[in-house]
Amino acid sequence: MNSDLEDKIFKFFRAEVSSKHGFFFSLLLGFLIRLAPELLSYPNIIGFDTLRYAVDLKESVIWYHWSNIFTHTWLLKSLIIPIHRIIQSPIITLKIASTMLYGLNVAGIYYFANKTLKWKTEKSLLTSLLFSFSIASLRISWDLYRNTLGLGILLFALSLIPEIRYLRIALGFIFLSMLTVFSHELTAASLFFMVILFVLREMRESNKAEALRILVPSLPALIIFLLGVYLGAYPIKYEIKTNVIGVPEIFEPHPLGLFFLTNYLSVSAPVEHYSTYPQLALHITSLFALLYVIWLPIIIKGFFRDKILDAWTALLLAGSFGPLIIPFCSLLYWNRWMFMLVYPFTFYAVNGIEKFHTKPRLKWPRNITKGIIIATILIGILFTALPSNLAPFYTPLTCLYLPSSMQQNTIPLEDVAGTIECLEWLNVNMNQNSSVLVHHAFLYWARLYLDNNHTIIYYAMNLTKAVEVAQQNGFRDIYLIWWKDSIGWYLNIKVPEDFEITHSRGRISIYKYAV
Repeated sequence: MNSDLEDKIFKFFRAEVSSKHGFFFSLLLGFLIRLAPELLSYPNIIGFDTLRYAVDLKESVIWYHWSNIFTHTWLLKSLIIPIHRIIQSPIITLKIASTMLYGLNVAGIYYFANKTLKWKTEKSLLTSLLFSFSIASLRISWDLYRNTLGLGILLFALSLIPEIRYLRIALGFIFLSMLTVFSHELTAASLFFMVILFVLREMRESNKAEALRILVPSLPALIIFLLGVYLGAYPIKYEIKTNVIGVPEIFEPHPLGLFFLTNYLSVSAPVEHYSTYPQLALHITSLFALLYVIWLPIIIKGFFRDKILDAWTALLLAGSFGPLIIPFCSLLYWNRWMFMLVYPFTFYAVNGIEKFHTKPRLKWPRNITKGIIIATILIGILFTALPSNLAPFYTPLTCLYLPSSMQQNTIPLEDVAGTIECLEWLNVNMNQNSSVLVHHAFLYWARLYLDNNHTIIYYAMNLTKAVEVAQQNGFRDIYLIWWKDSIGWYLNIKVPEDFEITHSRGRISIYKYAV
C-alpha cells in the first residue's frame, strides 16, 4: 500500500476517533471482551461471588434494616434487582451486569487517560486496550461485581478532581463520591485516601483555597463512610432468619480492634491461611509475578509523577505488600489490593510503551513493547476462553486467588448439572429432622436450589465439626454433598468413612451419615 495513502487513512481514522468515538469505542471494547466468556459459559454462571449475587436476586431485598444503608454496599443490588424482575433469569441478569460493568471500567480508563492525564486519543485507546486484556482486570470482573462497579465510578470521580473548582463539577463529584461509597468498601477507602493526601499536599504548598475546594465536596460521602465504619464497629442488632447454621471455625484476628486490619500469621479462613511467614511471602510474590511480571519493564520505564496516581499507587502497594513488612497488622485482603494495582499500572505501562517508541534508532525496544502487547492480548484471550482443566494459569500458590480460567465458578462447569440435580433430590428426600452439610463451594448452590424449609449446616474447613453441629442440633438424618472421587479441588476436605453414597449424578454425590 502506498505510504501516503496509509498516512491519509490513519489520519482520517485518528480524527474520527478523536472527535466522536474514542470513549464509546472503549466502552464497546470492554463490553465485547467481557461478553466472550459469558457466552462461552452459557447457560452456566462463572465466578465465585457471582453465586452470592444470584442469591441476592432470588431474595430481592436491598436493605434488611435501615442501618444497611450505611453498613452494606447496596448500589449493585439496587441496579440489578429491577433488571432481574423484568428478565426473570438470574443467569442472564448477571451476564448482562458483568459485561456492562467491565465496559464501564474500560471506558473509565480511557476517560481518565484522555481527560485527566491529557493523553492523545491513540494513547488513551492503547491504555483501554491493554487494561481490557489484563488478567488482573479480568479477574476483578470475573466475580467481584461490587468492586468492579465501585472502581468504574471511582475513575470518573477522580477525573473531576482537577476541575472541582467549578460548581457543576463539584456537584458531580459529590454525586459520584457518594455512589462510590455505596458501591464498595475498598474503593471508598481508596477515594478518601487519595483525597486526603491531595488536600495535605495542597496545604503544604500553601494552596489552602484549593485544598478546601477538594475537601468540602468530599464531606457528604466521607460522613456517610465514617458512619458506616462506626456502625460496623458498633452494629445495631437485628435478626435475619435463614435456613443456614454456620459452623464456628473461621478466625480472623483484628489487631488493635480494627476490623480492616488482620494478623496474617494467625488468620484461619478458606482463602487466607498461612502457617509460616515464608509461606505468606511466597503467596504474595507468586501472585504478583503471575499478574504483572511481563509488564514490569514498561511499568518501570513509564513511571511518572501525578498527584492522584501517586496516592492511589502508594495505597495499593501498601495493601498488597504490607503483610511482608508487618504481617501481624496489615490491611485485609492483600490479594484484592494487588488486583487493583492494574489500574495505575496500566497508565505507567502505556507511558513506558510510548517512551520506548520514541527511540527511532533502536529497534529492540519497539519489538519488546510489541511483544508485551501481543502477549497481554493472548494471555487475556486464553484466560477468558479455555476450559479450567486446560488453562495454563494454575499454580498451587495462586489458585486460591486467581482461577486457572474464567470458565469456572466454585465448581467446574461440568459439575453444575450434577450439583443442581443432587440438590433437587435432597428437596424430595429431606425432612424437618434432616440436614445437609454444605461446604463453602456448594453454599450458594444450596441457597439457590434447596427449599428454605431444609436446614443447611455450613462449613468451610472442618467437616468433622460440621457433623458435631448437626448432631448437637438434634438432626437424625445427616446428608453431605461432595464429589464421588477427588478432582483435585479443595484437597483439605476428606469424606469420613461414616458417610455412604446414597445418590449420585455425574461426579457429584449425596452422602448419608451412617449412625
